[in-house]
Amino acid sequence: MKMLQKVGNALTNVFFFKIAYIVLLVPTILAPLEGICYRLLYIMLAWGAVIGLYDFFKNRRFLRAGGMLWLLGFLAAFAAAVVLNFRNSFNLNVASLAHTVVFLLVVYPDHAYGDKQRVKKELTILLQIFIAVTAVLSTISMGMFVVKYGTSVNYTGDINLIGWVDKRLFGLYKNPCYMTSGVGLVMTVVCIFTLKADQKLHKGHIAFFAYASVMNFCSMCLENSRGAFLSVAFFAAVVTFLSVLRVMMKKDRKKAVSAVVSLLVAAVAAGAVLGSIQGVRPLLARIPNPIEQSTTETPQDSQQAADIDRYISEELGALTGRPKIWSYGLQEFLKKPVFGHGPQSHGDQKVVDIGIKHFHNMPIQCLVSVGAVGSLFIFAFFFRFFFGKLILLFKKIKDDDNSLPTAIAVFSVLLMFLFNSMSEVTVLFLVRFSVFLFWLLAGYLQTLLPDEKRTKDEIPCNAIADFLDSKRNKKKAS
Repeated sequence: MKMLQKVGNALTNVFFFKIAYIVLLVPTILAPLEGICYRLLYIMLAWGAVIGLYDFFKNRRFLRAGGMLWLLGFLAAFAAAVVLNFRNSFNLNVASLAHTVVFLLVVYPDHAYGDKQRVKKELTILLQIFIAVTAVLSTISMGMFVVKYGTSVNYTGDINLIGWVDKRLFGLYKNPCYMTSGVGLVMTVVCIFTLKADQKLHKGHIAFFAYASVMNFCSMCLENSRGAFLSVAFFAAVVTFLSVLRVMMKKDRKKAVSAVVSLLVAAVAAGAVLGSIQGVRPLLARIPNPIEQSTTETPQDSQQAADIDRYISEELGALTGRPKIWSYGLQEFLKKPVFGHGPQSHGDQKVVDIGIKHFHNMPIQCLVSVGAVGSLFIFAFFFRFFFGKLILLFKKIKDDDNSLPTAIAVFSVLLMFLFNSMSEVTVLFLVRFSVFLFWLLAGYLQTLLPDEKRTKDEIPCNAIADFLDSKRNKKKAS
């Protein structure tokens, strides 16, 4: 009986679910493991359904999560889009909807009930798993670059590039534009902020984070994704601005002076990141190839700098064909403006040199996928969430709460994901690690930076939860 109880507790433990999800989700970015891991993720959908049902009858935490009214409206519009477009990629659209339901109703609602220490503990465990994986993969990628190994393979019907190909470091990643190394880099900052504030940053942590940061930074430099470069620089600017502002406000400096100084330091931080990338890239290009050194008769030839400047055709332009994709997306939105086409309905279309898996812009992706109705709900949620948390940060910037550095770092990461979504699709629709991390961090931020007052849009969902709780309590009393 005790064994069954332990199994039941494990199956309904959201933290165990999150660990399993990230362990299975991260390998999907690796071409050799993508297919099998996607199939295993269907098990996670079943597990997520178990947790969701248990939560509905037990705690109803999803009804009490901030902005849930808007998210439920978005999911309803998403479901309508899938049903209305049942003749077009129905199975793929259903899978996308199912994973989105798990992200929004299981991963996002935090279960710690205001326990900030528990949230920080869970956060550091989950992020260190992710950092460790990216450090290993970046190390392998750098090894491939050093020996200039590159090839193409066919795993799932698509041609996948491995190693150093076309002056870009793919490594084992399916696509350098996923900015996996860059995300590993900024997650290191989140962990350092959290552990340092709690005085738990030990020498072992410092060595681990230093190695992971070096490997991820070098790998990112060679992946040649300008979106990743700008996103990491944007993160550096935001986290620096808020951190410097907090220091100055705690010293009772004038608000205007604090804001100006913080902005200047933030601009320097962003410039330093971009300058470091441009400075490190030529140094990496001069790393000698040990294989060529051992075989060539003229060793000095092997020490010539590798050509690492990515070629982009004039036809694609500086934005690598994105304007054409965006224009096509807006045309498709106008064909079905109310509920859209569903997120997976255009995978076989060819706008530039390759088929489009998505529209490389979250607002346009939303309009095409769920139409004006679904977009209205999700845009309202994002506005409410980010504007509300920014106001709370400014209000609490002088507090001595040791959770505030973590909240600042997490908020900065979330803004970075949103910034990156202007040229990619990072936070919705796709079954990708960035989507999972976005909703995981958004949920944790609700506990790290709570709003004691209920906003008007939270009243309906909270009223339902309160009503169901009262009915359950009456049954227990009787």
